Amino acid sequence: MHRTQGEDYVEIDGKRMYQAANPATATKATRLPAASMNAIQEEISRTIEGAGITLSATAAADETSGWSQLLQSIKILSGWKTFTPENGTIDTGTWANNSIVQMQAWANEIINTGSTIKDSVMLILPKWGSTGTKVTTSCTFTHNLTTGEDFSCAIPAGNLLIVSFGADAKVSEYARLPMSADNTSAIFKTLSVSGSLSFPAGSISEAMIANDAVTSHKIAAGAVEMGAIAVGAVTEDTIAVGAVTEGKIADGAVTEGKIANDAVTSHKIAARAVEMGAIAVGAVTKDTIAVGAVTEGKIADGAVSLIKLSGDIIVLWRQNFSFSSTVLTPSGITSAYVACPRTLIEGFSLRIVVRSDTWSTSLQVVSIVIGGQTFTNLTSGWTYEDECYILDNVPITSSMCVDFINVSINTANFSTGQLVMSVQQYV
Repeated sequence: MHRTQGEDYVEIDGKRMYQAANPATATKATRLPAASMNAIQEEISRTIEGAGITLSATAAADETSGWSQLLQSIKILSGWKTFTPENGTIDTGTWANNSIVQMQAWANEIINTGSTIKDSVMLILPKWGSTGTKVTTSCTFTHNLTTGEDFSCAIPAGNLLIVSFGADAKVSEYARLPMSADNTSAIFKTLSVSGSLSFPAGSISEAMIANDAVTSHKIAAGAVEMGAIAVGAVTEDTIAVGAVTEGKIADGAVTEGKIANDAVTSHKIAARAVEMGAIAVGAVTKDTIAVGAVTEGKIADGAVSLIKLSGDIIVLWRQNFSFSSTVLTPSGITSAYVACPRTLIEGFSLRIVVRSDTWSTSLQVVSIVIGGQTFTNLTSGWTYEDECYILDNVPITSSMCVDFINVSINTANFSTGQLVMSVQQYV
């Protein structure tokens, strides 16, 4: 195609254009040379014929002849053409573009012969049966070039065949897909070819995808959204190392069962994180209390008895007395006087500890008399700790400042063993 080269053309914006005659100005009309007219004629004619339409001289303005032939050929060439063979032979004529072959009857072999279709796709839909019937055997598609057979393949029952032709009119690739309501010929009319098959959005249904066909290389980055992941699909093996960051863990999700034994080390516990309710009864042992941690404010009133204090520091004196069953006659209550190593001093405190290695059902010590003060039956004011009866924090009065202690013992219930009494005077 070229612009006119006839005599008396006019040049407008650098383009050779036709002009009309104007006798008033002596302007001549542009001549119509044969080359220019033939170029226009053949450009249009070959477009119409390339669409498989026979040129017609009639003036009828319809879609198959007459003045609409160029328009119809453009529509055809820009889309698909459907062929409906009544037998196993496909006749595409001069058609050279995308085509749909919809068989009208069953054929064991479907044959296409020719070399006109290039860089295009042919969709073959066998006649697998009408309503209520079904063909269960396969058929064969064969493509023959004018020089001989080029390609042949079986079409499994219930499938359609997509064939891609290259620039040499030979079959370059093919695909067999199940036929369903989701992949009718109407969908494939939107297929495009540019070196490989291109399917329209939404045309690939689940049934068309073979099992295990979608490999990791087929899935684009970021394509698997939350809704595509099945419940329970994210297992331990699918989570990358370091992938579970703080933001991925829901509040309250780390329960007791999730924490491994010995996993909570000292570095994992934040400052002031261990509150009173988290400390088990008896968990604070001697080894867990830091040096200097028990200050005055931590000690409850009256909690520090003599047994809690160091005897080497504040005990003024201590004397232990033993009463053996071999010395005391087991015939009833017996009084035993024991001497104090030094006189009790008024204003100090006294502590008495009584212990027997074989207590019976009744108390063996009936009373302890120190000067004018009597302590009876180891009951009132006494505490029991570590198999000992303890009377603590007894203020020493002037009447108690004597040099001996009278201990009354029920020898009838004190049959064996030894009774030990410790008297301590302290500040």
